[in-house]
Amino acid sequence: MIVKDAKKKQNRFVRVKVPANLPRWIPLPKDPGFVPLEQVIASNLNLLFHKAHRLECYFFRVTRIAKDDPWEREILDGPEADLTPGSIIAMVTNELTARKFAGVVRLQVSKEMPEKLQRWIAKQLKADIKDLESTQGLLGLADLMKFQVNGYPELRDPPHEPVSHPRVRRLDPDKPEEIFNEIRRGDILLHHPYHSFDSSTLQFLRCAAIDRRCWQSS
Repeated sequence: MIVKDAKKKQNRFVRVKVPANLPRWIPLPKDPGFVPLEQVIASNLNLLFHKAHRLECYFFRVTRIAKDDPWEREILDGPEADLTPGSIIAMVTNELTARKFAGVVRLQVSKEMPEKLQRWIAKQLKADIKDLESTQGLLGLADLMKFQVNGYPELRDPPHEPVSHPRVRRLDPDKPEEIFNEIRRGDILLHHPYHSFDSSTLQFLRCAAIDRRCWQSS
């Protein structure tokens, strides 16, 4: 956002972050419609900058790359590895914090943003100009998956019901040896979430837990 003050010659660039702890889609109070949260903020910026002579608001969205994979480090191996629940939570928390400052892999900006400002933001974020993406319309379209409207079930896909793999569908769940005999016939390729996890992987673990031959071999 560009804030222009009547008494100052130089304009100010101000970033107002859209809070992630609020719903993206806000219902209109007197209309059966919805509006994105960022547009609500943009329409009320005069309440934040009531002394500004002029406001120019544009949207941009930053996608960063993960710094690395904490599960591939050596700190998780060896007798001195600390795998207590508290330490793992702290490790993941630190990783998520570090990702806020990781390298930029995509910079989406609203198409209305002046090209000069686009390049300036990219420079400030140390983003490659090739990663700059001018977008017409809404940013972050993945949030539409969370857009729930009551009363219009025909507009949404029906709930997904996973199916059992053909080779495990006919097996008796109370006979653990059957699933191992089926695996000996050839590898079973599972495609989750389309194939049922409960009737395949979970059933395999259950059979391994109750099959006495597995105990003897271990």
